[in-house]
Amino acid sequence: MVAVVIGAAGTIGEACVAHFREVGLPVIAVDLTAPSIDGVMGKAMDVTHRDSVREVLSAIDDSGSISAVVYAAGVNTTGPLDGLDWSDYDRVMAVNLQGAFHVAAQLETLMKKTPRSLGAVFISSTAGLRGEPGGSVYVASKFGLRGLVESFAGEIAPFGGRANTV
Repeated sequence: MVAVVIGAAGTIGEACVAHFREVGLPVIAVDLTAPSIDGVMGKAMDVTHRDSVREVLSAIDDSGSISAVVYAAGVNTTGPLDGLDWSDYDRVMAVNLQGAFHVAAQLETLMKKTPRSLGAVFISSTAGLRGEPGGSVYVASKFGLRGLVESFAGEIAPFGGRANTV
């Protein structure tokens, strides 16, 4: 059994790594560049690339069954829609939503191959519950994340999995 924290270099990710260590669960810290956290194995993974996600999560699962995942990867941009930099839009959607799709899809593949008790938490925001002026891109990514995770939870439940947003 091993926990995987994706986005481990960020504030929320670091706190999740610390929590898993405190409760005695082996944890692997994952981010775009391998995090350097004392006593924790770090792995590099680009959530925006499906092959990277597949390779890293499969390798981790092969070395010790994944039992917990936290998806804490996320980026933000703000501003009015009429001034939107579309490259910022692409980045927010790629990390916050597409990356979550990549991770969920790979976890589902692993669950179907080897059913087990697995809990997945995807970090969202109050922006996933209501719109905010100037926050259209981030809000849309978090609304989408909520829908993804609600559907994903139903897909992995028959194999022993659970998924939620917080």
